[in-house]
Amino acid sequence: MTHHAFVYYQNSLDLAVLPDSVRVPGADVEHIICEKLDIGTVRNLIRISHTKPIETSHRDFVIVSRSINREAQNALLKILEEPPPTSRFHLVIPSPSLLLPTVLSRLQEVQVSQVDDQNEVFNEFMKLEMGERLAAIQTKLKEKDIDWSEAILAGARKYAVGTKTGESLKQTLKTTELYFHRNGSSKKMLLENLAIHLP
Repeated sequence: MTHHAFVYYQNSLDLAVLPDSVRVPGADVEHIICEKLDIGTVRNLIRISHTKPIETSHRDFVIVSRSINREAQNALLKILEEPPPTSRFHLVIPSPSLLLPTVLSRLQEVQVSQVDDQNEVFNEFMKLEMGERLAAIQTKLKEKDIDWSEAILAGARKYAVGTKTGESLKQTLKTTELYFHRNGSSKKMLLENLAIHLP
């Protein structure tokens, strides 16, 4: 079976997780990089995905985004269910929890290694006393340091998988990832709750 749609989990808008052949835009490589993927962008993607390749046998479409609303996902699902035969899609997002199950089922997950800088941010966070953790969260959110927050989530996810953690932490992490990228969510409250459940 030939796969035409791939997903990579990466916590910053970084192309390093992608295969070398699609990291740089070109005649047959299209990049869409945005904070939030909306319906208009997906409709344009659908339109251009039906155009023929110029230099190779197929076209690659790279989508890098921190969040995707439901309307955009439903539109994306249509192109994933019936893709043009000459198109391949690469989706880079922070977490599988951002996707509807129907969209997720159409994507092949590509395993990527954690970024060292993200691990270092999380390791430093874990060394802090609880009061210092809460202060760090408040400071980083005030500075709108999204990469820092994403690094904490990535580190917590890796920690939960790599150690024998309690169900309380796993459930807290699941809830945090589910709501963190939603509009109107209290990122401060979610991160503080996660910090409390980390050892």
